[in-house]
Amino acid sequence: MAKLTPEEKLKKQKRDNLSVLINGVKSAWSFGSLKTWLDVYNRLGYDDRYIATTFTQEQRLKALTYPELAAYLKTLQDEQERKLNELTRSNETEAGIRKDQSCASKNGSCASKNGSNSNFIEVVVRKDGASDLPSRNGNENETELNNSNDYGLVPSPNEKAFHYCSWNW
Repeated sequence: MAKLTPEEKLKKQKRDNLSVLINGVKSAWSFGSLKTWLDVYNRLGYDDRYIATTFTQEQRLKALTYPELAAYLKTLQDEQERKLNELTRSNETEAGIRKDQSCASKNGSCASKNGSNSNFIEVVVRKDGASDLPSRNGNENETELNNSNDYGLVPSPNEKAFHYCSWNW
């Protein structure tokens, strides 16, 4: 299996998170805990202020039917896919603009070693040496805590570890 790029991993994570929410709503429907649209909005994680300002009282208290629920969940998935595709297109456009700017600064010599133009997305590295991509190692503070097994806790002098030995019977 091919490794995913950080952008593809982020998209996959967003898709997975939405599918978990949608499956939770469908499960709650099957157990009978969703009666109105207000229940659905709460289950999806919308806060009360957003629900009150976005949806009317009639919309919130309307009785819920499964075909309407399935159609609403499908629109959520379609909207997310549209946003992810727009994000991909905007990233490709920005990379193309950066590539064109770098070509112009190199007196127009933008051909790669084999003579064709390169379509790879550039990673921008700032002057302080940090890149825009998240590091693989994670946070340095986490590694400091995980190097020792005490997790910052002070051992109690009154506690003794219990070692079960089967041969001492």
